[in-house]
Amino acid sequence: MKNAHPPVSLITGASAGIGRALAETLLREGHFVYAGYRNSDRARASYGDLWHVDRLKPVRLDVTRQSEIATVMRAVRAEQGRLDNLINNAGFGVYGAFEELSEQELRAQFETNFFGATSMCRAALPLLRASDRARIINVSSILGQLVLPTGSAYCGSKWALEAFSDCLRYEVRHFGIEVVLVEPGLIRTEFKDRILYSKAAREQNPESLYRHLNRKMAENEYGRLVTSAQAAAGKIADVLRKKRPGPRYRIGVDSQIYYALKRVLPARFIDWTFRLAVWNAWRGEKSKRTLSV
Repeated sequence: MKNAHPPVSLITGASAGIGRALAETLLREGHFVYAGYRNSDRARASYGDLWHVDRLKPVRLDVTRQSEIATVMRAVRAEQGRLDNLINNAGFGVYGAFEELSEQELRAQFETNFFGATSMCRAALPLLRASDRARIINVSSILGQLVLPTGSAYCGSKWALEAFSDCLRYEVRHFGIEVVLVEPGLIRTEFKDRILYSKAAREQNPESLYRHLNRKMAENEYGRLVTSAQAAAGKIADVLRKKRPGPRYRIGVDSQIYYALKRVLPARFIDWTFRLAVWNAWRGEKSKRTLSV
């Protein structure tokens, strides 16, 4: 047997949110966990006493920096000789009407959410092949199956991740490596606090042609169907335990509902629903401007 306990898992974006919760969950289950972080102070504060647990190794890992990816992989190879689980969790959101997003903002979104994951997979594959039962978990989003107005950057990066993951699954399965997508809905984490908005959206520019959408973004709050980071981490841990995991799993009631509706409703009806939502936002903004005159 190539594998020996404990399983070796590497999590990107592990300083908070789902990544932080998953690191703790896997530690409880006996894994040796490499927890990737970008900000050491934030990570130390988040982990507290866990920071010094023997089977936890926090590692500086910005997935947009090839040098940091290479350093981490060298450490895993030297210390463990293999990698059993790669969880590509690092990501953030850029929102705003496409016309008002800068080229830099759009590219930054893909550099982390898409190219960060592909770079991690490329670097990890040799180590994953040394495992008898390897898993790549790519954390996508239900917005890798659906779209929202103002989400061209974020949704685009997640749709790209989904297509990449499906292709990679066919290529590496004969090496004993399973590639699985998880598609969370709305998770109660710091993700929403770290969303980057276009300049027009941040400043609520009254001259913006998309001010009706910018206002709706500012009003966006957590709904009743929000899922905890701990529950999301538990779902991912369940997937890692499966002998033959499926290609994708949805996390959260909202994610399940939206996916089910997409499967049963005609595409034309879904398109009409979003058009209506945009129209109502525009009409509401027009009404507010009229009343303020």
